[in-house]
Amino acid sequence: MNEFLGISRGVVEDFLQTAVFLDDRAKYADNTNYSVVEKEMNISSNESLLNVDNIIKIYKTHGVIYVLKQAIDEFKIFKNPEKQDDYVETNLDEENPFYAIPPKDIGSDVSEHDLDAKTIVNTFMEKGIVCSVIQCEQATFEDKRESYIRLMKKADIIVLDWDLFADGGERIIGIIKDLINTDERLHELRSIVIYTANDLETVKSKLIKIDVKFEDNKYVSNNKLFTTVSLFNKESSSAIEARTAKFNELVEECIGEFTETFHGIVPNVAMASISEVRKNTHKLLGVLNKNLDPAYLSHRTLLEAPEDAERHIEEIIIGEIESMIHGSEIGKHAEIDKIKKAPIIQDKKYQNIDFVDCLKDGTEIKLDTGSKKVKKEKCQKFIKDIQTCYTKEWYLEEADAKISEQNFAVLSSLVTEYISNPYLMLGVIVEKASNKYLCMQPRCDSIRLGNETNFIFLQLVRDNKNFDIVLRDGSKYKLKYSLKNRQNFAFNPDSVAKKVLFTDSKILQGETEFRYIATLKRLHAQRIANEFSAYISRIGLNESEYIRRNSPRTLAGKI
Repeated sequence: MNEFLGISRGVVEDFLQTAVFLDDRAKYADNTNYSVVEKEMNISSNESLLNVDNIIKIYKTHGVIYVLKQAIDEFKIFKNPEKQDDYVETNLDEENPFYAIPPKDIGSDVSEHDLDAKTIVNTFMEKGIVCSVIQCEQATFEDKRESYIRLMKKADIIVLDWDLFADGGERIIGIIKDLINTDERLHELRSIVIYTANDLETVKSKLIKIDVKFEDNKYVSNNKLFTTVSLFNKESSSAIEARTAKFNELVEECIGEFTETFHGIVPNVAMASISEVRKNTHKLLGVLNKNLDPAYLSHRTLLEAPEDAERHIEEIIIGEIESMIHGSEIGKHAEIDKIKKAPIIQDKKYQNIDFVDCLKDGTEIKLDTGSKKVKKEKCQKFIKDIQTCYTKEWYLEEADAKISEQNFAVLSSLVTEYISNPYLMLGVIVEKASNKYLCMQPRCDSIRLGNETNFIFLQLVRDNKNFDIVLRDGSKYKLKYSLKNRQNFAFNPDSVAKKVLFTDSKILQGETEFRYIATLKRLHAQRIANEFSAYISRIGLNESEYIRRNSPRTLAGKI
């Protein structure tokens, strides 16, 4: 394991909280070797050996059948019933001894497909992970299927048996489809492990058919939706595979798969942030307690627009979460000492300059340039190269590097809509007849609307070279505040919400359709609003041309 992967694994272990297992052969045996499943069995082939008249119950557990007999003086568990001198001591009550018979002598009730739920739960517990093991039943599977899916979507790790009720994986294929096809707008990162006694090559061949792409001998992954499906054989499996995990080792394998799939500089910061919020959740609930209700109700009552209190309480909670993250200095997971250990940065140079130096000191590095003029020119070239080359160092194709740049730009400037319910306000970008417009209407003038209202827009100008805004499709636009780029459109608000709402990402105003594109983050939108306000409030006056031409404002291009 490289050093950065080890650092990432520590972040992952801190992050992981929950795991869900689904298996039709899950068994939970207690310390006396009783199975959670109790079943009467036909043992006619062993009558002479077992003295059938004294048999009370037969219990099954992993790899062995235990026969409970009555009024037996001996207190032994036999490894081999045919050699009764070969036994192991037990801690059972002498009145109820168990005689053990190998599974091959009983039939198929003990299976290599069994899952030792007790070992699984305990080993995950030792890692601080709450583990739920579901023993599904064929009779109730379809009725409970939605409950299984709902629980899995809340879990960090999902472990599935493959061959439920000898169906050849059909039920699990359906579950995986439901888990990975949840939202086309925002791709969910999930870690799914298939833990089975079946042949892994057969499992892979069926997964490929549902667009889960096989990448190497270690795991298969869905390339489009970022979900990784890892395959392991159970320890009791007869399949000849290198990917076998013992019950007490599976937790380490699951953590390792999660780490290898999701580790990285930005993901480590994201997981550490979520971990911090999770750790402090109950402190947050303690701060935001019910004793604040009277004050909130008074605050709401006294407001001129009481519904504004709803937004206010949201901002208070956001502020508390922000305080958790800032207070914990989560950004340290992306500091230079961590970056130095990341494989992505190793052995990368620019004109014999180590990239680590660039990351540490920025572009003001000491180039071996000679004159000051040449140094400036090379620095300018270096900065330009960063835009087209620097990111490309970590991609085979320049197009992929540009996508990375664009995605980071979008994340920095556009609101990520985890739940899409936008309304028209400052910062919203719409499309009308193939033209993009940025709404400039102040937020306070976009709510509590009673009648048709005019909204101010700026038409965005497409420009791939000089741009202010990058949209999710990679298109780039610049702002122009001139009169010809300003537009007013009238809209009728929703009668209940008193806002101009989007329905299915559209607003229909008469026969004109406005399609929702994106929303700028608040500070980005406010900066544009300030610049726009400054532009339209310019003062025209007669002054000496001598002064105007030599004014710093003119020289800076502001006049």
